[in-house]
Amino acid sequence: MLPNEIDVLVLGSGAAGLSAALSARDQGLSVVVVERSEVYGGASAFSEGMVWAPLSRQALEAGLPDTTESALAYLKEAASSYFDPRRARAYVENAPRALAFLEEQTGISYELTTTSMDYHQHLPGASRGARALSPQPINGRILGARLADLRSPLPTTMLFGGMSVAGNDLASYFALRHSPAAWFRVGGLILRYLLDRLLGYPRGLRLTGGNALIAAMLAAAEQCGIILCKGKEIVRLVRTNDRVSAALVAGKAGEQHRIRVRCGIVLACGGYTADESLREKRYPHVQRGVHHVSLVPSGNGSGHVLARGVGAKISEQCSQPAAWTPVSLVPQPDGSTVGFPHFLERGKPGVIVVGRDGRRFCNEALCYHRFVIEMVGEDGPPGGKAWVVADHRALRRYGIGVAPPFPGRLAPHLRSGYLVRANSLCGLAEKLGMDAGGLESTVDRFNGFAETGQDLDFGRGDDPYSRAAGDPARSPNPSLGPLEKAPYFAVRLYPGDLGAFAGVATDASARVLDDEGRPIPGLCAAGSETLTVTGGDYGAAGLGIGPAMTMGFIAGRTLKAQNRGKRQVADHG
Repeated sequence: MLPNEIDVLVLGSGAAGLSAALSARDQGLSVVVVERSEVYGGASAFSEGMVWAPLSRQALEAGLPDTTESALAYLKEAASSYFDPRRARAYVENAPRALAFLEEQTGISYELTTTSMDYHQHLPGASRGARALSPQPINGRILGARLADLRSPLPTTMLFGGMSVAGNDLASYFALRHSPAAWFRVGGLILRYLLDRLLGYPRGLRLTGGNALIAAMLAAAEQCGIILCKGKEIVRLVRTNDRVSAALVAGKAGEQHRIRVRCGIVLACGGYTADESLREKRYPHVQRGVHHVSLVPSGNGSGHVLARGVGAKISEQCSQPAAWTPVSLVPQPDGSTVGFPHFLERGKPGVIVVGRDGRRFCNEALCYHRFVIEMVGEDGPPGGKAWVVADHRALRRYGIGVAPPFPGRLAPHLRSGYLVRANSLCGLAEKLGMDAGGLESTVDRFNGFAETGQDLDFGRGDDPYSRAAGDPARSPNPSLGPLEKAPYFAVRLYPGDLGAFAGVATDASARVLDDEGRPIPGLCAAGSETLTVTGGDYGAAGLGIGPAMTMGFIAGRTLKAQNRGKRQVADHG
């Protein structure tokens, strides 16, 4: 039951919204979280849950050197002319505080991902292993009956229809060909999953990544008295006496409920990228007819419309309008398709990415954001069409997309058409409608690079990031290996996104700004709803959830401070 009056109203239940809610509640404010869809978590529940937080407690305890100024220098160089020093400093200085607050409030544990480095290692201030942190798995029982209200991960990222996989599990899966210890660990995880299913749970109770993060935040929110409400849509914000003072909430039957807010509202609805018409307006490659796949839940969005209705500025002052990732489309039993993000295999030995002309068009081991920039750029593949191509040895060692490495089965993916196989490169090109001569010559040239260890075309494996994306057991270049063992395989790639970078303009206190750059009293915003703090770059793992969580944390504090100031003015009057 929604109240008629509340201190803080939060729109959206992803990492940004729940962080704002917990922060405001910690300040003694009453809080309602309204979620448009029938499940909580937004795009955050699909994510790995990683955060980029310089100078975290974990990094300090590990003795890893870092400074606020070097972190800011890195963000500045990556953002180029779109760098906002005030917002960037607010993020960097508050990220470790927000992370510590989250751990204390929810009980979730974050650990340094020491193998993760800032993506642009050539830039000043870049760090290795000191800034990206991953949530550790938790038991879904902490949610009790609310487990059914938690958005499940993308089905393409789970095994056996419901088994979540943590990032630090992957090394064990990749080592199954040669490691008894890996078999023991993976076997234990599978047995635990099977036991959960035998007990009647619809999926495994070992929650990982962003699903673990959201579950922990939801459990903490309920425990501390935050009102959670799903399946409701905010249809309008109300601005009176120059401040946002209320919201109109619509139910399934169209009935409307007015909620008055004493302190303010936080917009955290997930950005515009689920809106096909807005993608067409803001993505140049979509305007050219290139098929695009968004991994943002269809229920996300509407925040920019609500914000604009009370005079907020919508800013596109960033180098890229969204966080990009290459995506494949996985056929489902009901005839639909579900996207899968290709983060991993592009930089592995024995793997290349080519267009329909059979030619490579960039360093495949680039970070996913930069890879899509190349994919849809002027020098990208014709028509934006691209395929990941691998030989048998590479596929069975690393997998391609959802087509698993050994001992996983390839037959279902071959039958669905997701994975294409041929006994020769010429045969593969024919099945794909690709230039056979172009593919054969590309592979022949690439195999020569693999032998010498130097990619003369795109420098793959020359920089620390692309070398780390390869296989350390491979020499002389961890990222280069020949495609020479038939049969050959391919999976189609599409440009995709993980969330918006353009959005509502905010200041360093997470306050929403109007067209004149003035804060709108009573209105804050965080997460993909806002103009990105990264300037349109995606320079490290965790630069999606990290700013969302941090600016949400700041928003909760800001609304408390605004309310305190308002009361002081009233008392003085």
